Amino acid sequence: MHELADRRIGDLSVGQQQRVFIAKALVNSPKILVLDEPVTGIDQYNKDLFFQILGELNTKEKISIIWSSHDLDAVERLANKVACLNRTLFFHGVSEEFFSDEEMLKKYSETSMQMHMHHH
Repeated sequence: MHELADRRIGDLSVGQQQRVFIAKALVNSPKILVLDEPVTGIDQYNKDLFFQILGELNTKEKISIIWSSHDLDAVERLANKVACLNRTLFFHGVSEEFFSDEEMLKKYSETSMQMHMHHH
């Protein structure tokens, strides 16, 4: 992040801005991060980098991460718990349980979803 110190936030790419916002959020050593569609508008390379950073924060720093997304591939790959919302809580449980239920996937494939990465 040091290489970005002299640049204005508006001059940074979306991926760089996301990393700056995460760094800012980490200043106070939070136990939890809540992110709303954090990879919208970011290219695949920076998405992968962003999720790698979140994974490290989760496992190494013991920070729980809640993020909203419509990207079911990322959810299946990265989240250990899933909460599906469509005006009410539709499903909350272990990621594997959600993704192994074909009926659930069909029913919920295009509605709002929140994922949780918890450290236990």
